[in-house]
Amino acid sequence: MLIDALLKRPVEYLDLSSNAFGPMGIVSVEPLLQTTGSLRILNLNKCALGPEGTEKLVNALLANNDRHQIESLEIRENGMYSTGASHLARLFTSQSTLKKLDVSSNNIESELASKYPGNGFLDLLPALHQSAESGSLEYLNIENNNLAQEEGTEGVECLI
Repeated sequence: MLIDALLKRPVEYLDLSSNAFGPMGIVSVEPLLQTTGSLRILNLNKCALGPEGTEKLVNALLANNDRHQIESLEIRENGMYSTGASHLARLFTSQSTLKKLDVSSNNIESELASKYPGNGFLDLLPALHQSAESGSLEYLNIENNNLAQEEGTEGVECLI
């Protein structure tokens, strides 16, 4: 019901943080994410999205790629792991308005790739580099993701 009501309004800021609704919670907000052109700030911190929820989020945003104008995406502490980071990289390759990204505390380490498919932060690097080169990315928080030395070094070099 809440999402139905929001669909009738030009929502610019949506904060659903600390609700731990998991991947199925994204299904509930998909209609808004897939249709609104007014959403600028999306905060999904601590929502227990995991890799599956991150994939659902990215798919919903990509379905509306020609309309949405998200500038800030906060998805820290969601346990997205390397798989979720790989999904997130797909969003960056087609999203040019994103200025702020917070993916801190998501265990995006390639060391876990055997358990969670994807290359973690290494998948995100080309997309982050593209955003940094275009001048759109202004804020990036990747703290507490247990990055290996290679990932950290490549990440810093990519963004400088």
